[in-house]
Amino acid sequence: MIEDYKAVIHAALAFQQAHPQKCLELGRLAEQIRGFGHVKALTIQASRQRQAVLIREISGMDLPTPTVAGYGKLLDGAWA
Repeated sequence: MIEDYKAVIHAALAFQQAHPQKCLELGRLAEQIRGFGHVKALTIQASRQRQAVLIREISGMDLPTPTVAGYGKLLDGAWA
């Protein structure tokens, strides 16, 4: 999850000027992941859903598969 987070933040930097509030919210989503077991799983799921919405609003594109390989598309310029 850390590598996914880093990739999304890196990709969002290109949109920081146009969407500062949404980029800030995107960066702060990790703060909402708390708990253990099923509670943590639910907060991760909610965070990923909000992340997908924010990325769609910021870039106009859907979020790639939530893996480092999927986020590689963002870093290769497919998202910008």
